[in-house]
Amino acid sequence: MCFLTYEKHFYRNGKKILEYYIDHKLTCFFETVTTSDYKITEGFSSEGEMFTREKIEYNSQGKPITEERLIYNADGTTTNEKFDLA
Repeated sequence: MCFLTYEKHFYRNGKKILEYYIDHKLTCFFETVTTSDYKITEGFSSEGEMFTREKIEYNSQGKPITEERLIYNADGTTTNEKFDLA
């Protein structure tokens, strides 16, 4: 049995969108907003339910200084991590 998998990249409302498909059915998608101060990427199920969020903050020279990850687990709990990168 073969599966066709592919991804689509495009911009919508100032956000970079990355969609993942299996056999022409959307499985999940990610939205990314980038400014000079931060980059936020949120992951969603095909039904639009968020399952992950990542935020990277930058200093005035554009170097990453912190990274924060939030994951919504299947059991209803969340995992939150924050790292200092500087």
